Amino acid sequence: MRRKKQRYSPLRYYRWNVILGVIIFFLSIAVLSIFLCRVDKFTVEGNKIVSEQEVMQASLYEKYQNNGLFDVLYGKFHPAKNVEFVSKIKVTMKGFHEVVLKVQEKDLGFYVRDDKDRLVYCDKDAVVGQISQRLVSDILPVSGLSVAAGKVQEGQVLPVAGNRINALKVLLKNRKTRKIKMDSVDFTEDGNILVKSGQIRVKLGNRSGLEEKLRRLAYILPMLDGKKGTLHLEDFSENNTDIVFDSKKKTG
Repeated sequence: MRRKKQRYSPLRYYRWNVILGVIIFFLSIAVLSIFLCRVDKFTVEGNKIVSEQEVMQASLYEKYQNNGLFDVLYGKFHPAKNVEFVSKIKVTMKGFHEVVLKVQEKDLGFYVRDDKDRLVYCDKDAVVGQISQRLVSDILPVSGLSVAAGKVQEGQVLPVAGNRINALKVLLKNRKTRKIKMDSVDFTEDGNILVKSGQIRVKLGNRSGLEEKLRRLAYILPMLDGKKGTLHLEDFSENNTDIVFDSKKKTG
């Protein structure tokens, strides 16, 4: 019985050559990366809160961290997670011998303390971005809010009264757009708002007319530079435009 002649297939004929070629290709890349992508410099960009060491520890695999190509691939397939105050870290190469770690930190506007004395950091919309024991000095401290630790969750709006959340949003917006220097904000027991700016205490009263009060504050504060005392805006309104400044002499 005659054997049936098989049809000629270039793919079947050359498949082992193709497989071998692919293996050699990737081995060549691996070998070249060891010699050509030897890293002797790491640059961390965009970090203000976290340290360079924290960024590198979270993003690099220590055993092979001096191989730039490995660092980039590792960062792509194993991105840094659960790094305090950090949203994302991107690992790239600059030339053959430098790895750049670009940090995107969370956009935080203020912090409060919960009833377990943890620091709860929130963005401009009062959404909780980070809960930590670390104090970040450049973020606005807000006091006078009752925050239950059991109700605070990252990614959720801060669980306090809605009128105070709205007041915070107005304060943060005007602080940024009008460049008002605020060192701290305090919601007093009687429901009023007290802002400290350098040596000046500003009494804003309740949320009524808060936008207009802050507009006036932005105009007045530069004129009080170098002075100490209390600026009364709690009674300011369209019908009462009187603004009182109680000056105090500095001691020492």
